[in-house]
Amino acid sequence: VYFHKLGTPPSEDKKIFFHDTVKEYWHDAAVTEDGKYVVFYRSIYNQNEVYFKRVGSDEPLIPITTSFDAQYSVDIIEGKILIRTDKDAPLYKVYITDIEKPDQQYWREFIPEDSNDMLQYIAGIAGHVYAVYQHNAYTRVKIFTLEGKYLRELSFPTIGTANLTGYWFQPDVWVKFSSCTYPSTIYRYDFGNDSLILYRKYPVEIDVSNFTTEQVWYKSKDGTPISMFLVHHKDLKKDGNNPTLLTAYGGFNISITPRFSTSKVVWLEAGGMVAIPNLRGGGEYGQEWHKAGMLEKKQNVFDDFIAAAEWLIDNGYTNPDKLAISGGSNGGLLVGAATVQRPELFKVVDCAVPLLDMIRYHKFGYANVWAEEYGSSDNPEQFKYLYRYSPYHNVINGVKYPAMIITGSENDARVDPLHARKMVARLQEANPHGEPILLLVQKASGHHGGTTLSVRIEQQAQTLAFLMQQLGMNAPE
Repeated sequence: VYFHKLGTPPSEDKKIFFHDTVKEYWHDAAVTEDGKYVVFYRSIYNQNEVYFKRVGSDEPLIPITTSFDAQYSVDIIEGKILIRTDKDAPLYKVYITDIEKPDQQYWREFIPEDSNDMLQYIAGIAGHVYAVYQHNAYTRVKIFTLEGKYLRELSFPTIGTANLTGYWFQPDVWVKFSSCTYPSTIYRYDFGNDSLILYRKYPVEIDVSNFTTEQVWYKSKDGTPISMFLVHHKDLKKDGNNPTLLTAYGGFNISITPRFSTSKVVWLEAGGMVAIPNLRGGGEYGQEWHKAGMLEKKQNVFDDFIAAAEWLIDNGYTNPDKLAISGGSNGGLLVGAATVQRPELFKVVDCAVPLLDMIRYHKFGYANVWAEEYGSSDNPEQFKYLYRYSPYHNVINGVKYPAMIITGSENDARVDPLHARKMVARLQEANPHGEPILLLVQKASGHHGGTTLSVRIEQQAQTLAFLMQQLGMNAPE
């Protein structure tokens, strides 16, 4: 972290928060709303340490936590430090202490860990503390006083994803809300009347009133219950013939929650349905859910995804000739592994910026930092399970694989495009007269696009066109 004084050249910036030897650490800093303090974070993977100091002070940083034993986030409000953490609380809890007593021995429980819902974050807004939870992968919000008294829960139009912003000393509470069939909308929350007041509705020239979102549960291979959102036309018929896009992520403690997506609506308008399961490895149900899908337990994620496909087929939503799967990055690894393990389940695959060679992935770019999630083949024990599921190493000659479009980006420092290139070559070698296996490498893109809007639209259009063509769908007029 560098300190830059406005009006001075960058050459005069001072490096104020760093580590001399561990280059994998992430460093961050944030000034509190009242402008009195700076909070410093040093993180690696899902653990961090936190310091603070008064703005303008030359005194050493004051530690809040330095043990790298859990994940911590800090808010400083009116002389109080609020600490959200998963220390001994996989679904997170909140402690509070006085600014003069930051040491952990003085921390007092402010919001206890919930028995079912994961606490995503807290926000001090308009004189109240808003605790934002994930309940079955969608948003719930509870409101507290700074003294810790529970007041009420904030209601939303439907199940979906909400983000709350605002300032402690300002009266407005801003709520951005969307769901799979509810376009992004900004509300102002009227605390006195406990109501959401429409502020802005983003213009979307799509009629979503004919579509609906439902949440179902199914069992994975080992019996673990998995939640899944289904988005489809209200008049959908369970005749086993609906073109279905099954998409998921399942990794890095990242939650996949119901959000509005114009590309998904295009799929719906073309007569398809979308299925979004919340796999182990993600963050939807807390840190234990994440740990159940990482390292030697990564196969659980693939089993969860495959079980979702089987459930959709068994329950009359679709069939293998009408089932497309899609995933990017870690989700690309997911669909790559599912494809080589159960190729007969899927008709077509969108595999974007994927990790596919799990034996050598850590040797390129800065992908070595993902070893915390996957493990490393440099470790003999971890090599065994990585080799068992590595998609590239499990392609078998003569097997009929589904059609695939595998994409990469030349400027991707996280996932080298060599994965896409190698996998396409191996699949074409394995079955040279099989279904089309396409390679698309973008020359002006990074891991998350990193390019112009027009290029991103073109990429989406190319992928959707390929998936729809393989399933016999017609683009909506």
